[in-house]
Amino acid sequence: MEDSQAFSLQLEERLDARRERLDLAELQKLKEFFKNFQSAFIGMNAVLHKKGVLHDDPYRYDLKISDVKTPPESPFSESEKSDQMSMRVAQFEAYLDFLNNYYQFSCDFLTMGRIKRVLALVKYYNFSQFTDTSTQLNTRALAEIAGTIKKGSDQFSAGLIADSVAQLDKLSREILACLKELTDYHKERYKLELRQIVMPGLPIDADLAIGKRDEALRLVKRKFSEVSSERPFYPELVEEVLNEDYSSDGPSLREDLLRRFAPAEAKKADDSQAKSYKGLLLDGIRSLSGASFALEEVSRSSRRTRSCSRPSTRAWARA
Repeated sequence: MEDSQAFSLQLEERLDARRERLDLAELQKLKEFFKNFQSAFIGMNAVLHKKGVLHDDPYRYDLKISDVKTPPESPFSESEKSDQMSMRVAQFEAYLDFLNNYYQFSCDFLTMGRIKRVLALVKYYNFSQFTDTSTQLNTRALAEIAGTIKKGSDQFSAGLIADSVAQLDKLSREILACLKELTDYHKERYKLELRQIVMPGLPIDADLAIGKRDEALRLVKRKFSEVSSERPFYPELVEEVLNEDYSSDGPSLREDLLRRFAPAEAKKADDSQAKSYKGLLLDGIRSLSGASFALEEVSRSSRRTRSCSRPSTRAWARA
């Protein structure tokens, strides 16, 4: 019992330190990753709209967003592809915008439930395998649409599409890595609270925990519903607690857990001098490329206006 309490105290200290690092550093990086992800997606979307392979969704302003979700994933016919993908791309962009503007990037706000919804959104398009042979319907359809630009004669637009996809792939990997670390933290915090609040007082020993696992789970679930009925019950995490606290492998499992959450070594001060601004520059280029389409239209309209309003030579002569 004393060993278990000492382990819980040591784990709590390390989880508190991990939470502080996540809030102050890692989740701020995650926030920046999502901003750049949205910017890269907007840049790609602007090219697809400019080239006419996607169009504005007439129902985009009817979408009422109260939390992050995913656009539809239902199948559609080839004749519906342009309309369906225009709608789904617009919704995907809207959910990204909601996430970036209304989500708080903190451990308290990004609960396991919200992490699950964010993960689903990030994985809605698989930019790591962005091909027209993808097994994911929406990825395959968007890749087919983008492929028509890549196969065309407009190499500038094709290059913008390729750059956006490469950035979205890189950023999605970085986002998933951050979310995994945050998920690991929440899982171990959940298990710690099981040890501190639910497990004490239960008649569970090694024979029951290992030999009669189902009965042990029922005891834990009954106590859990009494003390924490509003929270979800994760039986797989309860099983991890039983293995770590009662199995013959328990000591090594606990040691490995403490090692995983050991405080990270401070980075050298020289690392800040090696910061690369390549991502920032590429983000600016993508933003300008999207704006260039609108500027072209303004320029053409301006030339037409000047042409129509310029007096003819004969008119000046008559004057």
